[in-house]
Amino acid sequence: MPKTVLEQLHDQLEAVRREAFAEGYAAALQSVRDFLSRSTAPATTPPATGRAPARERPAKARRPARPAHPRAALQKPPRGNNPKLVEEALRAFAPGGARPGEIRKFLRREKGIELPFSSIGHALRQLHAHGSVEHHADSGSWRALPRGEEAKG
Repeated sequence: MPKTVLEQLHDQLEAVRREAFAEGYAAALQSVRDFLSRSTAPATTPPATGRAPARERPAKARRPARPAHPRAALQKPPRGNNPKLVEEALRAFAPGGARPGEIRKFLRREKGIELPFSSIGHALRQLHAHGSVEHHADSGSWRALPRGEEAKG
């Protein structure tokens, strides 16, 4: 018996909740309808703000759009392409060498690619291990070796 009383109480509470929800929903919809009917009706008198209505004010002169951030035009190279780009930059400096900062400036200026110094350093170490570039420790520069020539330890 106590189970049925509990079920009846639960059913009554659920019915009250549904009825309250329906009434609240109807009231909310009516508020929206009232608001929309007021906002679409044209105003008969201009607001007393002391300013001219918006349509009578002269349009402000627009400033030209600012150019995007300088780095926004730069692109990231596809994955795994850094060693090729760095080697290409070093070959452009041939027969001399270049430091990582010069390589970075070259890639930014000529290719429109922004490479962090850490990525350039990693690519240089990969190329050195592969034997296609050599490092001059005294100047900190790197030089691309002619194809077929081995790097010196």
